[in-house]
Amino acid sequence: MRHMIALGGTGHNRVVLAKLWPLRLPTKILFVVNNDSSIMKPSINFLTSAVGTVTVLLSLSALPAIAVTETEPNNSFTEREVFGAGVDTVEGAITPGDVDFFSFSDLAAGDLFFAEITSGDFDTVLGLFDDVGTLIDDDDGGVDVLSALGGTVPSSGNLNFAVSGFSDFNFTGAHSQTGTFTFNLRTIGSPVLTPITPLGGFDFADPDGIAFDASSGNLFIVSDDDANDVQVISEVTTDGTLVDTFELPDSPDVEGLSVLPNGNLLIAEQDDENSAVQEIAPDGSGEISGGISFLTDPPSDDGDGVVFNPQTNTVFVADDVDEAIVEFDLSGNLLSTIDTTALFPGFDEPEGITVDLLTGNLFVVDDSGGTSFLFEIATDGTLISGIDLENLTGFDDPEGVTIDSESRTLYIAFADQDRVESFQLPSPPTSVPEPGMALAVVFSSGVAVRRLRRAKA
Repeated sequence: MRHMIALGGTGHNRVVLAKLWPLRLPTKILFVVNNDSSIMKPSINFLTSAVGTVTVLLSLSALPAIAVTETEPNNSFTEREVFGAGVDTVEGAITPGDVDFFSFSDLAAGDLFFAEITSGDFDTVLGLFDDVGTLIDDDDGGVDVLSALGGTVPSSGNLNFAVSGFSDFNFTGAHSQTGTFTFNLRTIGSPVLTPITPLGGFDFADPDGIAFDASSGNLFIVSDDDANDVQVISEVTTDGTLVDTFELPDSPDVEGLSVLPNGNLLIAEQDDENSAVQEIAPDGSGEISGGISFLTDPPSDDGDGVVFNPQTNTVFVADDVDEAIVEFDLSGNLLSTIDTTALFPGFDEPEGITVDLLTGNLFVVDDSGGTSFLFEIATDGTLISGIDLENLTGFDDPEGVTIDSESRTLYIAFADQDRVESFQLPSPPTSVPEPGMALAVVFSSGVAVRRLRRAKA
């Protein structure tokens, strides 16, 4: 239920107090609607941590979501256009030899960003530059022939981009492409980020899914043995010492795994016809008769990560094709679907997934083109936090994640670097908000607040 009370003022300058109750925190503010029905972008300031917050105060200053058209000359870094607060969309055009440079200023340092060419009728290349014009990153791997990049806003608060045509990766105009494009920039605020501390790791060839076994204190890792054309599940200590290994020669492609309370493994399988989760023995002796076994397709036809949540007695599957986190009961009945791109546009290739038994939240790694993120979300679909892993570690392509909840240690498998890295999580808060607690929001020119809810079958 939504309640809005005008406190004073007239027209667009009136101050409105919005109270949402009953409310279960944390909540996701999507947008604010102005009096003239235009959509406004709120600036959200969390005064306390979003995880386990007892009281959250949001101060929203409504800024219009502005689309602009690029103007020439902007063919070099020194000629770049500079856009101020509120601008998030640029409409432009490219001709042979042309490059469009532009900058966004006054952004909050430490925020996560996702920049993409959302539409275009030519093969685009997108570049990210530092404040002196040095190329930091480029991408040609967005949707179809489009491009996308993600990362962290630097301390200057500036993001500098260039749009060119394939294959001008030096952004000098060395291409023959022609067409129009739409560039979009999205950010999520740094106040919601959960700090994690890198602890180091160990080498491991082509790691994919990873799972922590609380009973032994060891890790199970699934990987490809290309020499023998089989997949392998290895048990290793947390410093990488091999304990045991077994092959999965007759199985479809296994991407994710989880350790069940009974010590068995739950694996996520993919093939051309069906995707499924299956309970198997941890010694490689095969499937468990009468164990957990069901098809996930539909709705999930590409399960990359899987985790059993003992708190809800349900199974969560991360699907990087359908861009979703899907929850099933133990009979395979669909319970909920979380659209990850609705949480953050760069959250479009969820891979590994794990559950924090102390907070009940899910950790998910995402390796979308041009990005390398770790997200924390509540099981109702609320975005809690986000971390730019490549900025933190220099590693990309995270494929699996697992957690030792008791020691607050997170383990992430990076396939491209053949590494498993560990991270220290902060201790969870001692108190959490109670259901029904009211949240007060004060803002100008706004009359509506919407929050994301979990989809139910």
